[in-house]
Amino acid sequence: TKVISNDSNIIQSSDPQIAYFYLRNTIGLADDAMWRITVNSWTVLGLTVANLKQKVALIRDTLDLSEEDIKKVISLQPRVLTLSSKKNIAPTMDYLLKTLNLTKAQLRTIVVGFPSIICYSKANISKKIQFFTKQMGYTLEEC
Repeated sequence: TKVISNDSNIIQSSDPQIAYFYLRNTIGLADDAMWRITVNSWTVLGLTVANLKQKVALIRDTLDLSEEDIKKVISLQPRVLTLSSKKNIAPTMDYLLKTLNLTKAQLRTIVVGFPSIICYSKANISKKIQFFTKQMGYTLEEC
């Protein structure tokens, strides 16, 4: 539904092909999460809905996330939606699974609790792992 007000030139829409309404109405993000996206991660709102759907599906399907989990991930770290599926999201999740020898369930727990880990590059993660294993003496299992 679209409403145009001649007095204030405001357009209200619930068009699911607009990123804002896709995230709010289809994904189900709360108003406070939408406000944070609008203020802090506004570039997400310039993405196409097809692009957003692809990224949401990749994260959801790779980690077997529930609807609530995907809402939490996006609410806590909307920046994940600005990353490339092929160059960032998939390689980072794959790297974490293989390097730390994680199960999908373990990676799901990490991503839902700390979704910004998807935003880290493989090089950044590698440096962190090296620090904890070489400098701090932890094993990979402890990391």
